[in-house]
Amino acid sequence: MKVIAKHTLNSIRKNPLQSFVIVFSIMLVTACMLFAFSVRTMFYDISSLWAESRFNGGDMRVELTEQNDCAELFEYLDGSEYVRDYFAYGYIGGSAVKTEDVTLAVECAFTDDAEALNRLSGSEVLRTAEPHEGELSGAVSHKFAEMAGADAGDAVKLCVAGTPLDYEGTGYVTVRITSVFNSTGFYYTNGGSEKIVVDYSELEGKVATRQYSNFFIYLRDPDATAEVNAVEKAVREITDNKLTVYIADGYAEKAIEDSVSGSMETLSIAVAAVTMLMAVMIYFSYSVIARNRTEELVKFKASGATPAQSIAIMYAEVCVYVVIGGIAGLAAGAGVLKLAENILRAQVAGITVYAEAWKYALAFAVAAVAAVAA
Repeated sequence: MKVIAKHTLNSIRKNPLQSFVIVFSIMLVTACMLFAFSVRTMFYDISSLWAESRFNGGDMRVELTEQNDCAELFEYLDGSEYVRDYFAYGYIGGSAVKTEDVTLAVECAFTDDAEALNRLSGSEVLRTAEPHEGELSGAVSHKFAEMAGADAGDAVKLCVAGTPLDYEGTGYVTVRITSVFNSTGFYYTNGGSEKIVVDYSELEGKVATRQYSNFFIYLRDPDATAEVNAVEKAVREITDNKLTVYIADGYAEKAIEDSVSGSMETLSIAVAAVTMLMAVMIYFSYSVIARNRTEELVKFKASGATPAQSIAIMYAEVCVYVVIGGIAGLAAGAGVLKLAENILRAQVAGITVYAEAWKYALAFAVAAVAAVAA
């Protein structure tokens, strides 16, 4: 052990740049491996959030190509023996919310039954406030509230020009935020406009028409193919096939896997390229060190060391670099994961990004093998 320590210190003293490159390369490989092993779980969780918002925990999503009052469809869903629950909402894209400080692009979902929507939204209520009589009540996401600087109890201006909500003809309405939800389920957005859900059920007589374009349907037995097909067939007939139907079973999981696979393919190529580059740098750096150790190797031989023992001492030096670089790499990788978590928490409150203990061990092992092999 004393010989190894002395040999390594001499090597670092005579070749500081090469020693630094080796340790840095091992650190980078370790950090990249830890991130790569952990990022699939992160990608999967993010894609799952998208799938939850896509289907809202429901078994079927129906998007009408034309907004209408859907009276016959409501009647069917209320009476169907196969349907456990549902909710419907209209949609206004390209809207905007104005506060004293900012103007945000938003997607406005409006409904007569916000209670049902929020009960089924798959999102946690973070804060609430009492509604104001004669005003529209609105629900927004945690991210929306942060971006707008508006919380539960605050009022915002919602631009609704040319829509049924523009009942005063002014181009906007005042909406009182009564609920702030975590940015999951229905309230999750991935880089798009934030959502605001408006409940106009208390404005009877002011909003003349009720137009709906989206339905989430919850079946009593989503695994019964015949029942799923029966509901889809009935919905298509009622709407004269002016719709798009998505079945959650199979569709959501496939979409998640496709998204994760695409992201992982790109990341895997990048990590492999970094690992190969770092291995080459380790090889050439250690080649310089080895050439500069000729005198010491002669001393090893003169003192009776066999070639195998000399090689073992050289490999032991590499192992010292592996330990130093590996520990630094694990710390750096953990820091990157923490940074990713902080970025994601701006989107979704309470989300965590972590690596299991075996991933730390595997990342260290891969970096060690790459370094020793190089």
